[in-house]
Amino acid sequence: MNRQIFALRTDGLSAREAQILCRAADAEHADLFRAYPDRPAVRASLAANVLLRAAAARMLGVPMRAVETARLPSGQPTLPGTGLFCSVSHTDGLCVCAVSDAPVGIDAEKLRPAPLRVAKRVFSPEEQRLLARSDEPDRLFFRFWTKRESVVKLTGAGLRDIRAAIPPQIGTETFLLLGDYCVSVSAFTESS
Repeated sequence: MNRQIFALRTDGLSAREAQILCRAADAEHADLFRAYPDRPAVRASLAANVLLRAAAARMLGVPMRAVETARLPSGQPTLPGTGLFCSVSHTDGLCVCAVSDAPVGIDAEKLRPAPLRVAKRVFSPEEQRLLARSDEPDRLFFRFWTKRESVVKLTGAGLRDIRAAIPPQIGTETFLLLGDYCVSVSAFTESS
């Protein structure tokens, strides 16, 4: 599998840096940013679009301006006509994207005190046991959460199915990025 993962810190972007991103984004995201430049969600969406186009351009060996993006009815981004699959995620201060020649899902969360009450509604009994015994429950919570959300993005199931068992034919890599962020990337295993 050929896959690119890109990340961009979005907290503290200067107005000049945001304008540079705006010039690199597609027209829809640039227009949205021009209308609402101070909204963090708009800046994150702008960054995600630029990262997605940069990763796809790198994989395809073409300039960024040659890469078009679109959205599926579910709202997920897509790279029409490229044969590539993609996934994006943004959280407080960070945007990540994965582009691959096979289906992929990515999720990122900033480490913070975990909403542990959510664990009983979302995590498996084994995950709940491990969480209860952990010396670092916040980190483990976000490891489990990002894994589950990256699987949901991979399969297209939607957050309503985040509680479902993770199929054995899906593999997930989870890592810390910049010390403050938990990132998970999921894909179907080679044997599936």
